[in-house]
Amino acid sequence: VNNKELVAEYSVTQNQRYFIEYTTNDGNIVNPSISGIVANRYENGVGYIDFSKPITLIGNNAFNGRTSLKSITIGTSVTSIGHEAFRGCSSLTSVTIPDRVTSIGKIAFFACYSLTRVDITDLSAWCKISFGDKWANPLLYANKLYLNGSELTDITIPSDITEIKAYAFFGCTSLTSVTIGNSVTSIGEDAFYDCSSLTRVDISDLSAWCKISFGDDRANPLCYARKLYLNGSELTDITIPSDITEIKNYAFYNCDSLTSVTIGDSVTEIGKEAFRSCSSLTAFYGKYASADNRCLIANGVLNSFAIGCGATECTIPDSVTSIGAAAFQSCKSLTSITIPDSITEIGDYAFSGCTSLTSVYCKPTTPPTGDYYMFGYNVSGRKICVPRNSVSAYKSAPYWSDYAADIVGYDF
Repeated sequence: VNNKELVAEYSVTQNQRYFIEYTTNDGNIVNPSISGIVANRYENGVGYIDFSKPITLIGNNAFNGRTSLKSITIGTSVTSIGHEAFRGCSSLTSVTIPDRVTSIGKIAFFACYSLTRVDITDLSAWCKISFGDKWANPLLYANKLYLNGSELTDITIPSDITEIKAYAFFGCTSLTSVTIGNSVTSIGEDAFYDCSSLTRVDISDLSAWCKISFGDDRANPLCYARKLYLNGSELTDITIPSDITEIKNYAFYNCDSLTSVTIGDSVTEIGKEAFRSCSSLTAFYGKYASADNRCLIANGVLNSFAIGCGATECTIPDSVTSIGAAAFQSCKSLTSITIPDSITEIGDYAFSGCTSLTSVYCKPTTPPTGDYYMFGYNVSGRKICVPRNSVSAYKSAPYWSDYAADIVGYDF
């Protein structure tokens, strides 16, 4: 076939899947489009393969453990790559994924440590691939994506894309900037995980950006880029557009360029960690701002603190019943926090990374619910002052018990 040497041939019986490989003399499999074959004709229980019909599937475990493989060009008729298809192909250096592939199964490229490049010919098709997990994406190891032979550094998501799938650019360290069009409404989890060379995200419509559903914090390219540009200008002081009723989870996560945010009456919901780790943010204004403009409070939840304001002390208002996840995370200037007795819940990582925090005054007599990292990575010698009659309750409460050595009684 195509003047290639037939190196392996197996009979195919009903309900079984075998693989036929063709190779060049240097050990490279050049046409695995005929692997993972399911027989399409049966006689007396024996299957026959009609090679006049296109092969659309690379089956589960098709090349699992083939350590001699060096490069793979997948045939253009293939639409699906099975679970563990190339797992453990430790000598594999490059792979070409054709446009028709819509799904790649779990750990399909796990332990392909030698990969250095992934080639594609259509960026839209790539954005639409459903990856079973992060190890399904060969970029995890390759780190570089090539479009029609050119290495991708600055990318513009095509206008026909409404959803960027989970893990789409996982590990693509060659990316330096990304432009997200107005058509994108969702970005799957870990889509931009470890894109550590990103320096900017460009958009042309702030409303469209606020409406994007992010699967998690690493779905947002701002996680690494840290700077958001609107029509070429870096965003610093922003006013949420009047057509926005909900600011989605993680919308401005890690956006270091932001200095102030104004939120109008149209907004009824602020998503989880929407303004987490915005290190230059000095103030909130509008409907949900606290009296001192340092806190963003909605429906009894303190969503964010303006960590760039340089505040050393903060007293949380009595109107607050819950401190949101990562609300004060990495507020390095904060030395003292007073938690009112109205608080019933402290979110994950709420005060994590507050490296100057030495005094926590926690007034509730019943320990609020929390998590292991709510006071993680604080300064050594920090004291958590709680009502004197509640010391035992705090020291034995879930997660608070991890901070038992820091808990002391206090007369409020």
